[in-house]
Amino acid sequence: MSVAGLKKQFHKATQKVSEKVGGAEGTKLDDDFKEMEKKVDITSRAVLEIMTKTTEYLQPNPASRAKLSMINTMSKIRGQEKGPGYPQAETVLGEAMQKYGRELGEESSFGFALIDVGEAMRELGEVKDSLDMEVKQNFIDPLQNLHDKDLKEIQHHLKKMEGRRLDFDYKKKRQGKVQDEEIKQALEKFDESKEVAEQSMFNLLESDIEQVSQLAALVQAQVEYHRQATDIMQQLSSKLDERIKEASSKPRKEYVPKPRMVMELTPSENHNGGISHSGSAKSPERPEGRGRGQWQGGRRGEGRRERSRRQAVSDEIRATLVHHVLVHGMSMREAGQRVQPKLSRFTVASVIRTFREENRTERRPPGGGRRRLFSEKHERELVNMVIGNNVMRLQDIQRRVIEDQHTFRGINAVSFSTIDRILRKNRSRLKQAYCLPVERNSDRVEDQR
Repeated sequence: MSVAGLKKQFHKATQKVSEKVGGAEGTKLDDDFKEMEKKVDITSRAVLEIMTKTTEYLQPNPASRAKLSMINTMSKIRGQEKGPGYPQAETVLGEAMQKYGRELGEESSFGFALIDVGEAMRELGEVKDSLDMEVKQNFIDPLQNLHDKDLKEIQHHLKKMEGRRLDFDYKKKRQGKVQDEEIKQALEKFDESKEVAEQSMFNLLESDIEQVSQLAALVQAQVEYHRQATDIMQQLSSKLDERIKEASSKPRKEYVPKPRMVMELTPSENHNGGISHSGSAKSPERPEGRGRGQWQGGRRGEGRRERSRRQAVSDEIRATLVHHVLVHGMSMREAGQRVQPKLSRFTVASVIRTFREENRTERRPPGGGRRRLFSEKHERELVNMVIGNNVMRLQDIQRRVIEDQHTFRGINAVSFSTIDRILRKNRSRLKQAYCLPVERNSDRVEDQR
């Protein structure tokens, strides 16, 4: 910038400070101009907020929006094609219903109904995607164009007019020190800028029929969406009514209980008795005379330090961290404290590194280590077996689990500690039973009593 330009900017700043602080009066604008300027300002704020709220209305999940924005941003940076669209809640629900409907099989009426409802929800998700595209093309994009071009151009003219007004007021205030020709020239420039700004504001306010047409496009898109959704739901309702009639017409099966197992036992020194559903199971592998804390202490009885549990970071928090760091430019520490006060910056760095290298924010499913021996079904069968026979020892449980390959398929060996852990998990406890001599209830003993 030249010396004359710097001097002019200094004069403008001096005039503005004198008006703000010193109370000096500047050139007054007419009421019509002020009214138009007020309406344009309201229009600008309305357009910006309505675009934001419309996006939130169409895509209500903030974590999914942040994740989608990050993926699209990284795709643009890498020169790749646009990433996947917003995951509609209807589509996610429909996929879950269809998955479990197929697992239940063809014999289940509930499974058939889940598949039907899941298909309808998937169609609703497709209709919702069409609504998103329609609203973006005919409502959000025109508003964005209005905000980025027309309103920004008006703000530029108003800013230029304000600068020329300050220049004119500064020179008018120093009349006598400044040549009259310079004052007239400054006034002409101010009037010219005022006319341009006034004309642009007038054109915007008079062409508001375009914004009304855009609102009509929004409403029409929603009408079409709800019409298609109504058709899908009506067809689904009719199909479910047929399912109900079909299930009601089937003959009802009667439950036939299976015979219980009977086990004859002989007196034994290592006899474990009945079952109670409170407390924890006692394993014979645990050394006698040691408390629970000593048993956990290791081989030498020393106290074992508990491992500190890693702080779990959900997928939503991971997506928010990526959004804060890559979009808003926050530091690792600032982003972690913004989301969770105790979240380490090293954890944030790990999340960002994973996103950059693998383009994902979801956690990997747990894997590695030893395979789980007992499934949930196996554990229920084990507990039911113990509940069904109130005279059961750990040795007997171990033997029956290994022998019964129909129920416990693939389990060829199981330790007492594993059985004890499953019983404690299900709040079952084996009581200690003692063998009493037969003579205790004999006639001789009863006579002596």
